[in-house]
Amino acid sequence: HEWVEHMVAEQLGLCSALQNYVMGMLEMHSGQPHLQHILLEETPLPRRVHQALLEAERDAAKTMAGFLGLYPEVRRVDLGQAGFLVVQTVESLTHRFAAHPDEQVMTKTSFVDEVVAMLVSYLKC
Repeated sequence: HEWVEHMVAEQLGLCSALQNYVMGMLEMHSGQPHLQHILLEETPLPRRVHQALLEAERDAAKTMAGFLGLYPEVRRVDLGQAGFLVVQTVESLTHRFAAHPDEQVMTKTSFVDEVVAMLVSYLKC
């Protein structure tokens, strides 16, 4: 929610706001990449933790849907679904990029630019 408030206060355009979001998620995942890989990909989560993660993802998707509604250029009819897809896509791609730094085929800057281009194309079509 703080991110949305910041983006609204800054009055950033859609591309800049999504770029900020992707970079923030990448930073969040970049702290200890190998530990994140083990915790999120190889270790089964306790039920309570799994449920909390699902709830956090639902909340993030709702927040993103509300945020997307601020931009008239977003043409997706169902903002709830669009918010869900944006959150899931960014979470998955940034986690994979950060958790496997030795396997990357592009720079961090290129990664952010390409993810944002993909999201903007989806949201505007």
